[in-house]
Amino acid sequence: MSQKGAILRKITPFLTVCPSRSIAGSTNLGADSSDPNLGRSPYDQSMAILRLLKYPLLIVIAILACLACFFLGSKHALAHLSIRQITPTQAANAMKDDHFWSSYREDTLIITGEVLSVNKSGGTTIVSFKTDSTYGMECSFAYSIDTITKGQTVRVTAIANSGERESSSVRLNNCVLQ
Repeated sequence: MSQKGAILRKITPFLTVCPSRSIAGSTNLGADSSDPNLGRSPYDQSMAILRLLKYPLLIVIAILACLACFFLGSKHALAHLSIRQITPTQAANAMKDDHFWSSYREDTLIITGEVLSVNKSGGTTIVSFKTDSTYGMECSFAYSIDTITKGQTVRVTAIANSGERESSSVRLNNCVLQ
């Protein structure tokens, strides 16, 4: 038996335990010297690929998670979207009895009622409605309205979350005249 064969048999267990190590001076038959994987085990090659793909893969996962949250959030918002028709008296009593936000929370309110007064200041208009309560109801418009007069019955739309408690009334901001 040749001396080279005996040496290879002695170091073979070392090569199987440490597959990424190469023997100094050994030659890989058939391998090109410009091959970047020369002397690398298949395990090392696959780990190098995973290292290269780690951050792009994490970015893709983060984008997919954000998209899933976006669509789940919009599904929740649309499922809880509701439009309610109420009177000025119902809105006033809800604020007076302290259940306005729990009753109407994220609802869009359509309110039809008789105009008690119209106040204009700057570029805004505040319309007070007649109620059958000791509490009043007002709608604040972000623009000036010249077509509304006292005694007229009008229909307005407002988001309940814009409601504010005044000293003796509820005021809905950013109302829209229908």
